[in-house]
Amino acid sequence: MAPYQHHVNVHHRQKRARRMKKVAKLSVGLVAVIALFITLDWVWNTVKESQPKEGIESRTSVQSSTINVFRTPYFQFQADRTWSEVKIENGSNNTFIYRSYNDYLVQHEIKVVVNSTKTESLDNTRISHVLPVEIRDNNLHAIGEISPHCKDLIPNENNKQQQYVYYKGTKFACNPDSSTFEVVIGLVGGDSTLVKESADSKTTYTITYRDSTFTPTGHNLAGVINSFQLL
Repeated sequence: MAPYQHHVNVHHRQKRARRMKKVAKLSVGLVAVIALFITLDWVWNTVKESQPKEGIESRTSVQSSTINVFRTPYFQFQADRTWSEVKIENGSNNTFIYRSYNDYLVQHEIKVVVNSTKTESLDNTRISHVLPVEIRDNNLHAIGEISPHCKDLIPNENNKQQQYVYYKGTKFACNPDSSTFEVVIGLVGGDSTLVKESADSKTTYTITYRDSTFTPTGHNLAGVINSFQLL
């Protein structure tokens, strides 16, 4: 009987173990590659489904990694990812509201009313500031900064009634007692009604903004307004 060769047997076991490790590594790598392809296919299909369909004239929000682009048949603008459109229950088709949130708290709000049929009344205005703009090629351009509180723009400081005042050639309604940081967008040389005219149509816009933060400044409003395009 041949003598038992212990070192040969050990060698075979070690060789078999190395082979099993290689097979295990190849199996794990193959599973990882398959999982990667499945994930990429899911992401691609999700992106395709989330893209807006062409030819639909409706309210649209397009998201990227840093901004949201909001588009309606009347206008479009962009803002950072904290902004979203508010769905108005039983609302009309000419009123659009957008808000910026910090968790569940509303920090900023923009309201756009298109072709308003209401006559502006000084009795219920909450406006305290104005941001003057110019319209160039149907794009809004902020001129300077937001005005100081309109109570500081009243010629007669003893007159505390709601009234029209001017800032940089822009006429706007003022509530001297307003405690909210509410801004109306006003046209330089005009008032708070912005107009886009073409050969066969005329569209009017009223844009207001409210800053509800603890120390409101409206510092991000000019950036949003400068991206605002009248369609």
